[in-house]
Amino acid sequence: MGNNSLLALLLFGIAQGFGIIATSRPFRFGCCGTIKKWRAVTKGPGEVIFQVWRHSDKKNHYILIGQNLVKFDKAGDTTVDIPQSERISVDKGDYIGWYTVTEAFIVHEENVGSKDHHIIENMPVPVEGQDIDWSKNKVKEKRIYAVEAMGEDSVAPSFKNLPFTKVITKAEVDSMTDPMNVYDVQGTDPDKQDIPTLLVHLEAVNAYFQIRKNTSMVLMVKHAPVGSHVLKIEVKDTCGKNKIDELTVEITDDSPTDAPSVVTKAPTVPTTTPDDYYNYDDDDGDDNSAVSGTAAPASGTLQDFEWDWLVAVLIVAGLIILLAALIFIFHKNGWLHKHHRTMPMRKNPKDVESSDGLKTETKIDDINKTENKPDVTSNNGTTPNDVAKQDGTKSKPDTTKSKYSKSKY
Repeated sequence: MGNNSLLALLLFGIAQGFGIIATSRPFRFGCCGTIKKWRAVTKGPGEVIFQVWRHSDKKNHYILIGQNLVKFDKAGDTTVDIPQSERISVDKGDYIGWYTVTEAFIVHEENVGSKDHHIIENMPVPVEGQDIDWSKNKVKEKRIYAVEAMGEDSVAPSFKNLPFTKVITKAEVDSMTDPMNVYDVQGTDPDKQDIPTLLVHLEAVNAYFQIRKNTSMVLMVKHAPVGSHVLKIEVKDTCGKNKIDELTVEITDDSPTDAPSVVTKAPTVPTTTPDDYYNYDDDDGDDNSAVSGTAAPASGTLQDFEWDWLVAVLIVAGLIILLAALIFIFHKNGWLHKHHRTMPMRKNPKDVESSDGLKTETKIDDINKTENKPDVTSNNGTTPNDVAKQDGTKSKPDTTKSKYSKSKY
């Protein structure tokens, strides 16, 4: 409210400093949101401080939630936009009020509407958050004022510095004697008027961490163990719009420990290994084949391996030759055969050439039959070839046939 306006009102002898709160139903907010515009019908140019009041726990006591200074350039119906940073956030059940230098600056009608419009004369300009007792004031009934608050839904708040990971050493935790300040969470809201009233709190109860009352400072109230502690933190505006994000508190163990051995893979380099590098015969009865550790080295060079192989081949070849020679000797001497014949084998008779140049052939079976046939002698001592005649004389064999004639068989 400008000084020029106050001076003009004083010159005309008009009353000043009126605080008005309209507590009837038409001036009560039915939802939660922000006021983006004020509309009023005024009797002339001037200034009005539009306000939002909230009932407190005491009877007839109201708390000032927020206020906007609006200037009217002319009389009549005027709508004024409120910048985003100056918009007032309201809850359901809040009331409209205003402060002017004259009670009649805003047009009103008598004997209409409801009662309970409280007016305080000669009232100093209040400040946000102030609790005012409206019981000692003038009450106007049956009056309706030409004033309106135009609002919109509240915009959800957010965080400036979450998500975040805070690292604290175990030594710091162990040395803690009082609650430790861990992190200051910073919330923000497009509805700038909401920022002072933003509520920041832990979504769930935590045994080690809390948020300091009426602040957004995260505290460690008990020695937290080593590891990660994820805290879900919520920021909420007066309309209940909220945002949840995470603060991770990492407790690290900084106590000295033995440095771990570094395992490096060395390049393969041919080396000469002593004979006693790996003892296979340790006489302890253990099975060293399953022992994990350094593997046994090779038994020699590649040249040694080739000579060993050649010697082994020669030895095997010599054994095979020796065995073949023994078998040959035993077979030649007949040691490998068992004698079972009772008579010596006969040789095939040789073919005999006759005087005429022809060969006489004789079968082995006929010879055998002839040779094996027993001699038959008659009772009178004659042979079968001697044929007795009827007169009792012996008949001589026929000598006309050649003894080399062929015999058929």
